[in-house]
Amino acid sequence: MEHYNKLKIKLNIGGPKGNAYYILGIVPSLTSGDNIVEIRNEMMKGDYNNLLKVFKKHFPEVVLYSDEVLNGVDRTLYSVDRQLIEL
Repeated sequence: MEHYNKLKIKLNIGGPKGNAYYILGIVPSLTSGDNIVEIRNEMMKGDYNNLLKVFKKHFPEVVLYSDEVLNGVDRTLYSVDRQLIEL
């Protein structure tokens, strides 16, 4: 399975899906089984900023964002999107 090349996926790292376990858990759904362990190991070699940096490197189709600025998280790794769409 290849990466979702043209599809843009948004992930709100400021919410419950922004924790490291969730982000590590979605890796299998974004890539083939050949490199899942390698990517996860690389993501876990450092702190949360490293996890996001490695995630972005492997999955550029996923747009990381938050509704607000996150303390301690490198601002170059995500965007702040204050526009909420309620369904």
